[in-house]
Amino acid sequence: MAEIKWIKLDTDMFDNRKIKQIRKLPGGNDIVLIWIMLLNLAGRCNSHGFILLTENLPYDAEMLANEFDFELNTIKMALNIFCKFNMISIEQDVISIVGWSEHQNIEGMQKAKELAKERVRRHREKKKQLESQAINDSCIALSDSVTSCNVTETLHETECNAKLTHLDKELDIDTTTSSSNSNIEIFKHFEKCGFGLMSPVLMEKISADIEIYGEELVKRAAEIADENSKHSYSYVKGILENWNKNGGNIKKRAAPDEQRANAQAYTYI
Repeated sequence: MAEIKWIKLDTDMFDNRKIKQIRKLPGGNDIVLIWIMLLNLAGRCNSHGFILLTENLPYDAEMLANEFDFELNTIKMALNIFCKFNMISIEQDVISIVGWSEHQNIEGMQKAKELAKERVRRHREKKKQLESQAINDSCIALSDSVTSCNVTETLHETECNAKLTHLDKELDIDTTTSSSNSNIEIFKHFEKCGFGLMSPVLMEKISADIEIYGEELVKRAAEIADENSKHSYSYVKGILENWNKNGGNIKKRAAPDEQRANAQAYTYI
């Protein structure tokens, strides 16, 4: 129901014969006031003269007493008088003003109702748009959050890969260092044979050849190089490779006399 803010009242309503008769009754002025209040309520309901609280709930006498702030007996008496004078009709407990459409601007009231419906429609449409916008904003925020998570995950993955690479390098260094530490007696032996202080590169070469030829042969090759005043590791490497080329079990070539002969015959510089 679309409420309106005005109703039509005839300026000569107090000259109306029915109103005059009512005013002469006991409490007549109150009953006339109730009539005007009833017309006003019908206008606010804007339901073609029906007195309704909601579209499906009509006013009864007790509800009107509370609405108009009159005693219930006064309201019941007023309703009986209005029915007697054919000013209202009560059908199936629904009160309606007789001749409402004849005395009121129905066209204007209908227009007011249509305008009210249009306002409701626009309000609902705007509400729907706001809800849709809120959903879109939430989706955008979620997308930004996912993108941020992906970037963070990528950066984290890159950082992890960098740490793993660094760790691998450290492990390589630790492995080399561990290997070098286990061969420290061999390095000291090279120093005694006149190869000077061991550099990391030289220690790595010696450690690698120990893995291939064994400690005993590497030590003996260093001794032979020293005996021949050849303090270059390439000379030691040549001795080891010469023994390997001659075939047979390398470790059997460790006999000093045979190794010395091989070294004397070897011309690798």
